[in-house]
Formats: sequence, structure tokens, C-alpha cells
Amino acid sequence: SIICVPTPFDYDEGQYDHSIVRKEVERISNRSYTGDHTTMIHSTVMPGVTDQMTSEFGLTNVAMVPEVLREDSALEDVFETEKIIVGTKSRQAYGTIRQAYPDDKTFVHVDPKEAELIKLTSNNFGSTKISFANEVWRFAEEIGADGDVVLDEFRDICPWIGYPALKGGWPYGGACLP
Repeated sequence: SIICVPTPFDYDEGQYDHSIVRKEVERISNRSYTGDHTTMIHSTVMPGVTDQMTSEFGLTNVAMVPEVLREDSALEDVFETEKIIVGTKSRQAYGTIRQAYPDDKTFVHVDPKEAELIKLTSNNFGSTKISFANEVWRFAEEIGADGDVVLDEFRDICPWIGYPALKGGWPYGGACLP
């Protein structure tokens, strides 16, 4: 089973709402799957949630496999991903997930908490890049410079910075960047 459902950010609580993920994990636990059934969580969850739900619902083969997707190219990103992070304590789950992907992918086996934190780190770094680019772009426009030229040339002389999310005027928001 693959769980890829929304985890909306609850601004009042200051955290992600895991109720939809929890509902799906519970539904899987109530089915009469064999002991070798694997459950893969793709949704954004806080560190510790995968282990907590695995224990709470008595599942054994659960893995957190974070997806790092951009809203404007999500489908392309799924197919072009080179590295698959598999956060699990189950050898069975790790093996099943490896078999589900093409052979040309690189796999990294980590603890579920590490996988959850990798996803959150990716989201936070993306939001930092967007915020930085927007501030540079706004300042350039304020002083009469072309913010797009500044950011384009910055990316060209600093290629290790990366292109995605370094374009001025991009919106900050969406499911992963509340």
C-alpha cells in the first residue's frame, strides 16, 4: 500500500495535521493482509510519526519514503528521481520497495525519523531559497535594477546553488511550503 495523502498545516496548532495519514494506516491495519504486506508513506509527517503509527496499529513492514516534488513539475520529478530514501526498520519493507522501482535508481536505507527529517529539510531549504530570491528580486527592483538579471547571473556564477526556486517573484506557499 502507498499512502500519499495531504497533511495540511494547522496554523493554530503550529504543526502538520496527520489525521488523514492516520486514517489510512488504520484502514490498512484493519484489513486481513498477510504478514509480508508493505506500507509505504509518502506524505509529509513529523519525525517519529511513522514509528508511532507502526507501533500503534501493530504493523511490521512500514517505510517512510519521502518524495521531493515541485508543484509545477511533480510528475516529471517522480520519474526523474535518481535517489530513493527508504526509512524503515523492516528488511522486508526495504526489499519490497526496492523491487517496486526501476533498477537505475540509487537506494539509501535510513531510520524512519531520518527519512521524515530529510523531507522536512528539503521543504525548509526550498522555502529558504524562494524567500532569499524574492528578497533579492524585490531589492533590485527597488533600486532600479533588473532582479531577473541579478538572479540569473548569480545562478550562473554560483552553479552549486541550483536553479529551482531561485527566480524572483515566485509565490511562497502550496502544500509543502505552508
